[in-house]
Amino acid sequence: MKETLAHGWNALLTAVLAAMFSALVLLAIPPEYRATATVLGTSDDQLVVQSGDLLEQVLNQTRVQADHLQGWLPRWLGRRQDTMSLLRERLTIAYDQTNDWISISVSSLDPGVAAILADHIAEAFVDRKAELSVSPATRLKLAGELAAVEAELDAFVMKHPALENLKQERSLLANRRAVLQQEQRVVNQQLAALQEKSMRIDQGELEAVPGEPVLGRSVVLRDKLALELSELSTRYGNRHVRYSAAAAKLDEAERQLGVALQAVRERIRVMESGNEKSLEGIRRDLNQLDEAEARLLKLEEELRTLQRDREIAKRHYEIGQLPHEQPWYSASAEPVRRPGEYMLGTVAATFLFVFVLVLALSSRTRR
Repeated sequence: MKETLAHGWNALLTAVLAAMFSALVLLAIPPEYRATATVLGTSDDQLVVQSGDLLEQVLNQTRVQADHLQGWLPRWLGRRQDTMSLLRERLTIAYDQTNDWISISVSSLDPGVAAILADHIAEAFVDRKAELSVSPATRLKLAGELAAVEAELDAFVMKHPALENLKQERSLLANRRAVLQQEQRVVNQQLAALQEKSMRIDQGELEAVPGEPVLGRSVVLRDKLALELSELSTRYGNRHVRYSAAAAKLDEAERQLGVALQAVRERIRVMESGNEKSLEGIRRDLNQLDEAEARLLKLEEELRTLQRDREIAKRHYEIGQLPHEQPWYSASAEPVRRPGEYMLGTVAATFLFVFVLVLALSSRTRR
């Protein structure tokens, strides 16, 4: 009984280890992705899609390397294959005769590579199809459209000469903005200093008003005369001649202090008003700069739009394709195999298989 129980535990342990090993193997396998682009075509067009020169053109355009297309096992084993062979292995083409759609699918461990290849193969097929089927009338129409776009672009550039020196204009605006911002900082600092002066005056700290030494000296003189007057009052009384002379000096000192204080207050008011006007002018200039930069940005966007339209018209003329003749749906990569999608079932099956196998071997050994 004990021997049977030991064999059972050994079988269970072996099954658990085998299941864990299977899970690790499944988790180590990277996911694979497939991207599909759909184009209009016929059953014969499948050969065009698979043609070697078309695929070679796509590989040259996308610069995809063999490492991007290798599977996890060949990559792990260190096997080397050429990029064209790998692309043919990864490429799947399906034709739907009910609506004449051709599905171009590419699989890869990298979802971005799969989508890029599927899209570029579809685009190359569209170009090749257009080149083979272009008519003189279509070519003439496309030439007219290209000429119209180029004329519109030339007229736009002539109407807005600033576009010729766009970089220089943008640099001048940036320099002007830097100067205005520096002026704004200086004026704000001056306003802060004036506010500091006003605060000192309001708090009665007249001798500590920054930048006003005359006011400080007037305060010191007044305080000195007030102290002398207090001493004379104690020594001689309020009716003495020396007391009256000192009182007159103190009155004059207070009058001069009042005049100096009034002059400082007026100067602060005038300077604050001037600084506020300066700030208002700076803000107005900054707003004008914003408007100028917005105009330049708008012109630049319109120029890019016209240039893009010209490139599209030029491309359509070169390949003989009207924009609406051959639509296709762009590819987006979807996972084909997820590492742990069926892991639970696989692990469970492995566990049961090893458990039954070990039990059978144990029973045969006991017999």
